[in-house]
Amino acid sequence: MTAESLAPDTISIGGDASILSALDRDPVVALLGMAGASEYGKRVASLLARELAAAGLTVACGEHDLAATVRAGVGQARGRAIVVGEGEQTNERECRLAEAAQYDRSPEAAQLADRRLLALLADLVVVVEAGDCERDLAAARLARSLGAPIAAVPGPIDARASRGANALIGEGAVIAACTEDLLDALVSVSGRRRRRRRARRARRPTREPAPAPAVKPEPAPGLDPRLVAVLTRVRGGEDTLAKLCAGQPSCEQLALALTELELLGLLRHAGDGSYAACAAHLG
Repeated sequence: MTAESLAPDTISIGGDASILSALDRDPVVALLGMAGASEYGKRVASLLARELAAAGLTVACGEHDLAATVRAGVGQARGRAIVVGEGEQTNERECRLAEAAQYDRSPEAAQLADRRLLALLADLVVVVEAGDCERDLAAARLARSLGAPIAAVPGPIDARASRGANALIGEGAVIAACTEDLLDALVSVSGRRRRRRRARRARRPTREPAPAPAVKPEPAPGLDPRLVAVLTRVRGGEDTLAKLCAGQPSCEQLALALTELELLGLLRHAGDGSYAACAAHLG
């Protein structure tokens, strides 16, 4: 699985687009949170955003996550921010990116799409808070599979919002106890920026529907049964949202499941609207 195979077909850009021209030179740090962040999570996100921006780094966040807190911290340092998702620009030095939807999305599906784009953009992903479900951890694991280091803010062992971050630390993520820990982790990202620069210079080929794999891998153990059901249907030939929705009163839950499977690295979306199963899971 590569960044190119996961990249959206169309992205809208707003605000200060000049920030994007520095992506090959300056690292991007993405701060990820969760809906209903705790006061602790908000304080930590604001502190990290302010100090990272003051150090000259570009800080990225999702509109559906910690956007208000992160943007306020970056604004205090008069730094650069990339906000992924639909919304209004609030800071002068802020760039807005949004993936163009192929269908009407629920808020959950939009959040998942934003997190996938953040994982593709970031040179370092910092999980401030997360639950311990697959969905909350998928973006960090996707970024790790693409070569970006992962950091996590440790939290109380009895807090649900800390379970995901603590689990990532147990898997080897950098412990984000202070901004200096994150700056140290960024030492390893020069190779990732070189790969990104080469990919941007390369001519992007026309996307063709991906052929079905010769051997169909089994879903990872513990995958939500509703996702297993949709993945099985796609592998069986129902490889577009229209085919999956035939005869259904609503497509929202199916669209959400497709987005989750993309974020987990189990499906790849082609330019013609079809989906194909990927050969590996992000374990």
